[in-house]
Amino acid sequence: MTMKEKRREDILVKNSLMDFDLPELIFVDANIFVDHASANPSYGKSCEAFLEKIESEKVSAITTTAVLDEVGYILSLLEGARLLKTDKLKIVRDTIKEDQKLAITCYKKVREYMKYIFFLEEG
Repeated sequence: MTMKEKRREDILVKNSLMDFDLPELIFVDANIFVDHASANPSYGKSCEAFLEKIESEKVSAITTTAVLDEVGYILSLLEGARLLKTDKLKIVRDTIKEDQKLAITCYKKVREYMKYIFFLEEG
């Protein structure tokens, strides 16, 4: 095993975003963005550090429009849940469908975060 392969193996075994700095392109799924945007108490900080590495071009990353659609959907539900003070996602979905003002407010929050994602893309 070469030194490079050993280093890659060590990083993959740790499975830590904060330690990821391999030169290969990495796929970023919705969880990274959602945990960052929602300041998830368990993973938010490591997601933030990882996205900062992408921003500073220390890590090369890629995602898909399907992932971004999922991020938008989840963030709109989380914002709706926060505003409605509920953790019942069915209530949030139904209310967003019926209440245009709530829907606009939720999607405004999504648009704000998508600006950040598109900023990463420009780097």
